[in-house]
Amino acid sequence: MAARVPMGQAIRRLRRERGLTQSELAGRAGISTSYLNLIEHNRRPLTEPVGLSLARVMDLDPHELSSGEDARLLAALSETFRDPLFRSTAPPVADVAAMSQVPRSVQNAVLQLYRAYRAARDEARMLTERLASETLANAPAAELRGLVASIRSFGEILHDHVDLPEAERQRFLGMLVRDAEQLTELLDRLHGGDEANDASLGGKAAALAGLAGPGDASDFLEGRNNHFPLLEDAANSARRDILGDGAARTDAPIFEAVRQLLEQRHGIGIRVVPNEVAASEPHEFDASAQTLSLSEILPHDERAFQAVRRLALVSGGRVLDRCLEQAPPPAAELLDVCREALADYFARAVLMPYDGFRTSAAEFRYDIDRLARRFDVGVEQACHRLTTLRRPGASGIAFHLVRVDIAGNVTYRFNGSGLRIARYGGICPRWNIHSAFLSPGRTHAQLAETPDGAAWFCIARTVGQPAAAAHMPASVAAIGLGCDAAYAPQIVYADGLELDGGPRTPIGVNCRLCSRADCAQRVHRALDIALPDAAPGGAR
Repeated sequence: MAARVPMGQAIRRLRRERGLTQSELAGRAGISTSYLNLIEHNRRPLTEPVGLSLARVMDLDPHELSSGEDARLLAALSETFRDPLFRSTAPPVADVAAMSQVPRSVQNAVLQLYRAYRAARDEARMLTERLASETLANAPAAELRGLVASIRSFGEILHDHVDLPEAERQRFLGMLVRDAEQLTELLDRLHGGDEANDASLGGKAAALAGLAGPGDASDFLEGRNNHFPLLEDAANSARRDILGDGAARTDAPIFEAVRQLLEQRHGIGIRVVPNEVAASEPHEFDASAQTLSLSEILPHDERAFQAVRRLALVSGGRVLDRCLEQAPPPAAELLDVCREALADYFARAVLMPYDGFRTSAAEFRYDIDRLARRFDVGVEQACHRLTTLRRPGASGIAFHLVRVDIAGNVTYRFNGSGLRIARYGGICPRWNIHSAFLSPGRTHAQLAETPDGAAWFCIARTVGQPAAAAHMPASVAAIGLGCDAAYAPQIVYADGLELDGGPRTPIGVNCRLCSRADCAQRVHRALDIALPDAAPGGAR
């Protein structure tokens, strides 16, 4: 919290800005020099008559002698010095408070410089985002989309018409193989032909912009299509180990079984504690005491997730390492966060076995509430699991997944469907994920269209945790799950929508990266920096 500016300091600063001594100001205001000295040192209150006299002498609006403007400037400076830029050099609160004695022009200059830095940093991040996708954005999009559509059409023909004559089947197979080869060649050209040795354009741009460019855990997952056969096999083995003959049951009481296994084999205890006893996080592992503490506010499905996750970290270390070692490995500074992401993956794979979950997803037409109930997990965990159903020959729909807090900050993103979700700058205000907060618990469906003409089907709903106490707010976020609109008929939430020729909501990535000039909800100008062979950006 910012320190309050004492009134005496404000008067002393204003006096000095006008080049007046204490005796000069006191004489003109009709008070003694000693009394003014006591006021400036906050040892006497500023009465209204004296305040009016001082304001008259210094040619001020009387309201300027209130501490409002000084407090505003000090609060802005305090916020500035809390920026991560000053993580190792942030001045103490007392030093920031002392800046109230500096002329306001200097304070405003510092704030103006900081705002310019923030604006430049945001522009650099957006430019990085654009550069990272520039090659693909300027590729022959029609060729890419045509090849993908052709491959999908041939695949559907072969899948739906099992009685095709052999000659026709071979003809369609030949077309499919030909288009797949062309798509591979096109992608190789776009990526320079050697992914292992060619640093990403985004990484180069980030380096030029002075930003860290190793990506994040989402990039690691996307680079492997968010599917890890090693973890799937390990999770199946772990589930059999935990539940024995009950491994095939979706309603097996897994929490108590994992609790016993952790204690007996690994000496790790699990405590469910009152929220007042819990740490700042609802779950915390004490390595010295070998104890996992879970707050009582966590629902039982989240307790099971955290227990299995801990099992992954203590017993599945080798398989996690093997996944991290697969080329190309993540940057060294991302190893820990990627390991945590893999532990999450493992826990979901144990709780929702691949084959059973994929079969149920198709049976329920991707009804996430029914899936969550069948496998006794939370809705958000079920959505995460849907993004991992990418086993060749036995895959589900390719979904993207994004999570935002009530302030619009993106706290998780996975670009699994091909729809871009920006790393920086939030997401488009027209996405239905924002409207989910208006009716908590309800699933919203949306047909959307990006500026390139691609159509997307998206659902969104709120998730969160209950309030820890009567007078504390609940934790609420919203998740958005979506896919190519071609798959919408397979999803129960699309029932009732006019999928062919019906209205589509025009959306973009975010304001900085969207080219729509006619959007009434634009809050930032488009990043229209000219790049080689790039189309001009959107509206200013």
